[in-house]
Amino acid sequence: MPAPIMMTSYRRLEHVKQTVAALRRNRLAPQSELFVTSDGPRKGDETEVMAVREFLRTVDGFRQVHLLFRDENNIFGNWDVRSNILKEHGRLVFLEEDCVTTPGFLDFINQGLERHADDRGIFSIAGYAPPVPQLTSDPLRCAKVRSFIPWGFGIWEDRNKMVERKIPPAEFNRLLADRSFRKRVLASLGPRYFGMLRNHTLGKIRAYDLMAMLAVIRNDMASIFPSQSFVRNIGFDGSGAHCGETAVYDVQLHNGGDFNFTELHCIDSDEINRGFAKFFGGGYRDRMKFMSKRLRGRIRIPES
Repeated sequence: MPAPIMMTSYRRLEHVKQTVAALRRNRLAPQSELFVTSDGPRKGDETEVMAVREFLRTVDGFRQVHLLFRDENNIFGNWDVRSNILKEHGRLVFLEEDCVTTPGFLDFINQGLERHADDRGIFSIAGYAPPVPQLTSDPLRCAKVRSFIPWGFGIWEDRNKMVERKIPPAEFNRLLADRSFRKRVLASLGPRYFGMLRNHTLGKIRAYDLMAMLAVIRNDMASIFPSQSFVRNIGFDGSGAHCGETAVYDVQLHNGGDFNFTELHCIDSDEINRGFAKFFGGGYRDRMKFMSKRLRGRIRIPES
């Protein structure tokens, strides 16, 4: 039985429609349970949220559809749902309302979850492959990367339990002072990660992906990424709460036929990790800026 799918939604109806339509074209969709969440509307968003919910009530094409609508806007609501589904099923495929998948997405994630279930060095199976030249290849292959991207991924319950919801300032400062930790972050996530993790620690943002990245680095793990993307993120059109408008994350999608995950060549390359760090975390100038701020105590958080 395929892993259950969890999809989050909020107010972007056209994004939801595209994501559902693409997901339904997956070969494993009729065999998969779909759980869809809808967070309670913030003031001014009521009409758009209700329009999304009306559409979701019509969704079919899956073994079963579960609609999980919340009255309140709860920042950790989706964290709770994800944990509950994993507690019952042990594994999960997750995507948000702006992740348009190819027909092979569910096959790739489910085969990866099966293949690496007992490999304690693997944290997740990623469906999105960023346009990092060191990663891209034809034919399709896989790479172990010490990173995490939330745009369509598969995960197991025990790995998800490694993801903390928040860390105290003292722990952030300890990690910042840890030379080994800094080296590992800079090698695959890049210097900008420290600023984002700082904002999470201060409560300015609450991002699952930042804490998942922390779990990957702390536990010396990696995620499996495809060399061709099975997901296109359509959320960078200025419509999202935290995303601007950019084409930098556009990718060439994998549209091939059947494949056998166990036959895909999987590499572990420092060059690919550096490519990820540069693409997402900044280059040499960002690194120098981070080092200067750290030495002057500008990144450290007051603990009192």
